[in-house]
Amino acid sequence: MKRALMIGVVWCGLAAVATVGTADQVRVINQPGTVWSYTNLPPDGREQLLLAEAKEVATERAVERKPFSHRELVALVSEAALRHGVEPELLCAVAWAESRFRPYVASPMGAQGLMQFMPATGRRFGVKNLMDPVESAEGGARYMRFLLDAYDGDLTLALAAYNAGPGAVKKGGRVPPIAETMNFVRNVLTMRDHFRDR
Repeated sequence: MKRALMIGVVWCGLAAVATVGTADQVRVINQPGTVWSYTNLPPDGREQLLLAEAKEVATERAVERKPFSHRELVALVSEAALRHGVEPELLCAVAWAESRFRPYVASPMGAQGLMQFMPATGRRFGVKNLMDPVESAEGGARYMRFLLDAYDGDLTLALAAYNAGPGAVKKGGRVPPIAETMNFVRNVLTMRDHFRDR
């Protein structure tokens, strides 16, 4: 029988360091990039298999449109953000502004899922199933990394492009005078501070 795997996400300024332990003792899995994952397994590689299994289970739940807790979705988004060099609180704020952390929502314009991808943008960033929160979070992190690089780290322009599309935001330009986009940028920055405080 498999031992339980306990996973937690902790934000801090230092990279996680693995500690050696025996079974039934809580220890930190070595995952750089400030993600701390805790398990009671001995350090023999099984923890990575269980992490992969957890993602597969999440995908199966998404196929059946089963609910995810807010905590689970925050963890998915945060871990995807860290893998792609994006601030977790920022990507969580984008998920909140786009879908209020609802993985199966669709907009009248055709955007779908946790990170509200249009189908063409989703495909471009590797999201095959727009309603799968695992894929959506990963694609959202890739897209945000792409936008931050495209706009030389200008967060305001990157967020405007996430909402209105890169074609509406020229490099070195400004946020387009679209009420929805201006509100989106303001809401994301406000929620990023909220996530930081928590």
